[in-house]
Amino acid sequence: MQRRLKNRRENQRRYRKKQDEFTTNLERHIQQLRDEIKKLQQHVRRCSTVNIGVWNVALEYYVRFRGLNTQDACSQLEFLRATMAPDVVLSGGFGPYELAKS
Repeated sequence: MQRRLKNRRENQRRYRKKQDEFTTNLERHIQQLRDEIKKLQQHVRRCSTVNIGVWNVALEYYVRFRGLNTQDACSQLEFLRATMAPDVVLSGGFGPYELAKS
């Protein structure tokens, strides 16, 4: 009789341990999925803001760089980063920083 009770307790202990491990793993996986969703949402937002028309980019470039006002250097560089691919090849360098230097 005591042996059966002991076996039942042991089975219950293993069952609870297995359930706890499953719950812990599931919570960890849910958190990973939430993090991935946030990253994907940020990616979608970045992609949608970059997809402006070529003419709008040209107009914006003209407006920002027309007077070459050095006070607006930060906004000018931000515009270049938002509209240019980072691997664009320019005379002797790559990307928006190289264009901003010239």
